[in-house]
Amino acid sequence: MDRIKSRLGHIGHSRDKTPNMAQNELILVDPGKDANIDIVFLPRFGAQGLSGWTAKDQGNDVIWPKDFLAADIPKARILAYGYHADANLWDYKTDASHLCGQLKQRRSGDSAPRPIVFVAHSLGGILAAQVVVGGDPSISKCVQGLVLFGTPFQRKSTLALSDILESIAKLYRLPKDGFGGEIQTLGELSKRLSDKDNKIKFRPFSEEQEGLVNKEAATVPGTSTVPPVIAEDHDNLCKFNSKRPWYACIIGDLKELAKVETDEAANEMTNNGHIGTHVRRDVHGGVHNNNGGSVVYGQNNYHGTASESRRGESQRW
Repeated sequence: MDRIKSRLGHIGHSRDKTPNMAQNELILVDPGKDANIDIVFLPRFGAQGLSGWTAKDQGNDVIWPKDFLAADIPKARILAYGYHADANLWDYKTDASHLCGQLKQRRSGDSAPRPIVFVAHSLGGILAAQVVVGGDPSISKCVQGLVLFGTPFQRKSTLALSDILESIAKLYRLPKDGFGGEIQTLGELSKRLSDKDNKIKFRPFSEEQEGLVNKEAATVPGTSTVPPVIAEDHDNLCKFNSKRPWYACIIGDLKELAKVETDEAANEMTNNGHIGTHVRRDVHGGVHNNNGGSVVYGQNNYHGTASESRRGESQRW
């Protein structure tokens, strides 16, 4: 716990660098090739430009939505929402309205409406939730996937949900007291995702047990999806300076969420099962079931060994 606190301690005192982004602006990261889906990145509150997704590798910036994802999902138009350096007020409903407006403008020249996948970090997940449950219908109806890094949905054994949200606010020096509206919005999204008729695919990710948003807090109530654990602190949960280990673990899920089905029958495809346990650089077990066909994952080691598959283990990356 002390190690994590020490790594987090400097965050509130640092200033992000702003790469060509005005206040709360949606920018184009990559146009995609013959793009048929929009992947929209929503950072933690206050992250300027693409800094919320930027890691360091030997002193160089690595921005995985641009440096990795654009090549791995070439048909995706990749967009990123970010905050101005002076942004100091958390008004997620206003931000969601502005985001929807900018998305409508960006998508107005498309030949047909495209599906949308939101990739959100921390309180950015609340922004995504507001778009889904209370945003412009022309945008919300197109949301087909959510990737959520460290967004809390419920209490954990040591803290109530309101206390977790307040801890995040303090971490980023957010002048905010009380999270009644945010908790209500998260609750509405939980109901939507747990509904038997829900068609929005989602994947939450959590920190380790002692982290700010652990597996318990990141679990969406009423659903059976267990958040995989990424062994990073809250701020670095979604920053990848190489494709292994963490990016390699999340890209399969992101590709699945970003699939664009071409006909009505495909849209009714059942997609059941789970990806097995990911431990550091290994993948343990799992089964993926599509329309009765199964793909069973064995233990897959990045160094080239494999062993017999196992099912039913809890996920941990």
